[in-house]
Amino acid sequence: MNKAKTALATFLIAGVISAPVMAKDLHILIDASQSNPMLIDTAFNKRAAAFAVQSITQLKQHDTVRLQTFGSLQSADNFEVKALQVSRHNHRKISAAVAAYLVSLPQKLHPQGSTNVLAWFNRNPVDCSKDKHTILIITDGIEASEYVNPNHLLSGKQALPAPSEFVNIRGCEVFMFGVGAGRLDQETMRLRKAWAEYFKQAGARFSAVPL
Repeated sequence: MNKAKTALATFLIAGVISAPVMAKDLHILIDASQSNPMLIDTAFNKRAAAFAVQSITQLKQHDTVRLQTFGSLQSADNFEVKALQVSRHNHRKISAAVAAYLVSLPQKLHPQGSTNVLAWFNRNPVDCSKDKHTILIITDGIEASEYVNPNHLLSGKQALPAPSEFVNIRGCEVFMFGVGAGRLDQETMRLRKAWAEYFKQAGARFSAVPL
């Protein structure tokens, strides 16, 4: 077992302890598709890990960090959610474990053939009441799925569909880190506008961090 998996396993052995009602979640979603530069570009990977660690430092005792990959709907690897609960003294350990896990992904993950951001939100209800949930999506933002042709999205010929009735993220704060990484500036702007409109319609607060 490598160091990253060992570090995560250390926190997961005891399971997730039930948190108080006001505890918050930081859900880190990692794009495992072949278009995501994080899987091949070391510099991008390290910046993504640093941004995730910065987000973790804002958590308090009893808050929870959840890590999950997404990409192809057929990949069972994307079903697993790693949950780490913050205690009084383990902020640094959690930050180190998450950073090590993210940096190790290029060696661990087999790149998947599609990017299903929309399907993740269709399938995963999130508790956004009382500002309890922050979602950090580490992705280049190029949806490639049954809903969207990625080339048409990048060129502006196709928009993202409106959120379905099953998307329940009103009140959530959503960060998308890495939007447009490695793409032309016009393509990056189109992606930012597309996702900003999608999350606005969904009632979430959205911030894009382009690269």
